[in-house]
Amino acid sequence: MLKQLLEQATSNNGKARLYAFENTVELTNLIPPTVSYESGGNTLIVGPTAIIESAAAQLSQMNSLTLLSTDGEKGTNPELYFANSVQVSGFLGTFEVLIEN
Repeated sequence: MLKQLLEQATSNNGKARLYAFENTVELTNLIPPTVSYESGGNTLIVGPTAIIESAAAQLSQMNSLTLLSTDGEKGTNPELYFANSVQVSGFLGTFEVLIEN
């Protein structure tokens, strides 16, 4: 449908788009169909106390659940910790968290 529309274009812009469309190679073989990772079921939730405690209530099936509050408000969860500054790096289940109080 797009190609048919571009073939009818008379402007220089339309002709350039048609040329680009016809001369583009699709590189589907470079992208894996799935991404896999292994999780140990350990979860860290970072944010304001009220929000992270609400989220924790929905994740009770996790292997371990740790809450890191950024607003310092007291909560009821025994796994609640506090930090003034939080830096998170990593991806796909492998993370490093640096905190500063």
